[in-house]
Amino acid sequence: MDRSPSAVVVLEVVVRNVSKEVIEFDHLQLGLKGEHSEGTLSARCVEVWGSFVQKGYRFKAKLAPGESHPLAQAAISRDGEGGVILPTLKVRLGENRIGVEGVVVRLVGAKDVELVTGYLDVEVAPAKK
Repeated sequence: MDRSPSAVVVLEVVVRNVSKEVIEFDHLQLGLKGEHSEGTLSARCVEVWGSFVQKGYRFKAKLAPGESHPLAQAAISRDGEGGVILPTLKVRLGENRIGVEGVVVRLVGAKDVELVTGYLDVEVAPAKK
């Protein structure tokens, strides 16, 4: 997790089992990539790989009802700040809508499924001096 002083908030994408049955799925190593326009930050989950994980490697998860599993996260910073060590998603001062699209998992015994996601309203204040 990027805990840089310029981070406003850390956006984390999780899967939560809302059914009454155990679910099993697998997923790629995901990161968030996006841009903002007119106060709306639209991020997409994209596969990331490198020396830490091979391209195409899939992580397995088994969730009981009510359990959650993290898929991806990214630090979100004010536009013009951050990104010294790791790239961050940028938001403008004031009101922002932040959302993630393209979150895909593969259910056991089924094909890839794109999950339903939503947007959060976040107000960003100027940095304290």
